[in-house]
Amino acid sequence: MEEKTTASRTAVWAAMSGIYLIWGSTYLAVQVTVPSAPPFLMNGARNLLSGCILFVTLRAAGARRPSAGCVKRAMGTGLLLMTGGSGLVVWSQKMVPSGVAALMVGSVPLWLALLDYLGGAGARRHRPTPAAALGILFGFGGIALLVGPAKLTGIRGDIDPAGALALVFGALFWALGSIRSRNSAVGGSSLMNAALHMGWGGVGLAITGILIGEPAGFDPRRVTGAALAGFVYLTVFGSLVGFTLYSWLLESAPTTLVSTYAYVNPVVAIILGVLFLDENLSPRVLVSAGLILLSVLVVTMSGRGRAKRQVTP
Repeated sequence: MEEKTTASRTAVWAAMSGIYLIWGSTYLAVQVTVPSAPPFLMNGARNLLSGCILFVTLRAAGARRPSAGCVKRAMGTGLLLMTGGSGLVVWSQKMVPSGVAALMVGSVPLWLALLDYLGGAGARRHRPTPAAALGILFGFGGIALLVGPAKLTGIRGDIDPAGALALVFGALFWALGSIRSRNSAVGGSSLMNAALHMGWGGVGLAITGILIGEPAGFDPRRVTGAALAGFVYLTVFGSLVGFTLYSWLLESAPTTLVSTYAYVNPVVAIILGVLFLDENLSPRVLVSAGLILLSVLVVTMSGRGRAKRQVTP
């Protein structure tokens, strides 16, 4: 059923507001961090630190130690979500504005719906409703408009091709990781699973950073105060607080409500980018944002209808 616990409406909306603001603002934090910090190594350190802190805290509070099987099963999900998904998105922000990155991440529900239809990555095949199919079509049209060259789209404001490609694959990896997390039971609490996912993802990110040579070009003396503050914010709020709220909401609130972060976070990120980073809202970004966000809303609402039809009395 949609309602999962007896959590108060006030508590649920307070947590949702936290997710909206915190995860929406992480794109701003990343944007001020990556100019002077290596993206994969920085993101790896952030996730490893967050995962270790959460793991130790849970164990101190009496949580059971996860079995070897749980730890192993969490590895694939952590690598997909954090190394592939988050890693590529953070790396892309060396080349693209924070608002564009947030829009592409906001397209994850479109990938989930498409993978559900194709049966990819172990997803259970579901034929989309006509409205959802139209939403998927328009959503990917918005993505194509956002990342395609101006000479093809007819709208000025080109996006760096490497950054655009990284965002497309980052959103896809996040969707694949979400499906794996949904269909592969890890065992234990959702918070312990989040700690394991962040830990494995951090390891994958660190290895990736080393393999592409980030340590050779990293000079700690060049790290700015803004970058350090961004790293602390991402670690404490983006990972620890954000994932804690998100994990609690998944157990305490309707999934369709929790999923609204997908189209609220980009709006928050775009506003913060304009206010604090002087990012321009080009006609391309405005049109693409409208198409993507509207399509995500349509797909999400169609998913709500399907979920209701599947509920048994």
